[in-house]
Amino acid sequence: MGKRKECFIGAKFGRLTVVGDAKLIFRCGATQSQYLRAVPVCCDCGVAKEVWEHHLLAGRVKSCGCLRREASAKRFTTHGQRGTRLYSTWANMIARCERPSVSSYKYYGARGIGVCSAWHVFQAFYVWAIRHGYQDDLLLDRKKNDGGYCPSNCRWATALQQSLHRRLSLSKSGYIGVHKCSRNRYRSVICNKHLGCFVDSFSAVWVRDTYVKCNYDKYATLNNLKDRRLCKKRVTVDRRGTFDWEKVLNK
Repeated sequence: MGKRKECFIGAKFGRLTVVGDAKLIFRCGATQSQYLRAVPVCCDCGVAKEVWEHHLLAGRVKSCGCLRREASAKRFTTHGQRGTRLYSTWANMIARCERPSVSSYKYYGARGIGVCSAWHVFQAFYVWAIRHGYQDDLLLDRKKNDGGYCPSNCRWATALQQSLHRRLSLSKSGYIGVHKCSRNRYRSVICNKHLGCFVDSFSAVWVRDTYVKCNYDKYATLNNLKDRRLCKKRVTVDRRGTFDWEKVLNK
């Protein structure tokens, strides 16, 4: 038989350490009354309390209660990411594709854009995100605007790169990012960057498309670069005088 443990000062029982001498406490019960020994202990988490000596020796008490709380939290916690930015990104993706009550559903779920079955489980989306360079300043972007959310059609992009990849939304001039600013002038704009004012719309379009190809070709939607723009005979590009092309590209 092994040697019986004793509750001397400094003895360790699980997370509890005896820090003082035991004292007798009279305990009045429903069936019997008796004197029991209470031992002052300190838990590894810093909580000090008194426990019954016979509970301590029998191994029925191993902590101040923190051990039980940690075990319960671990049992009921699936991934521990709820409330993080990445979890919100995942939840919003599911909502706009599958919940008609969400305001953005008409732009996603109503158009037939869905989420692949694997990404309905957050852990799978989390693993993909971390392996593909997720950062808090990046946004989830689809490579093909008409495609759904799946590993092969998604990437992480900056807000500027994502804005270049949105669906076409033609202005009154009939071109993306080209606006008529006066009677005979056309203004070319990309992501709030002013590229210049031109005497005709084709010049403004050509400058904008070339700027996109030179700087953001990886993220630009192919539909933004319409063949009808590039195939047109290039007209003289004028910006109220001499057009500084190098200055535009370096903006």
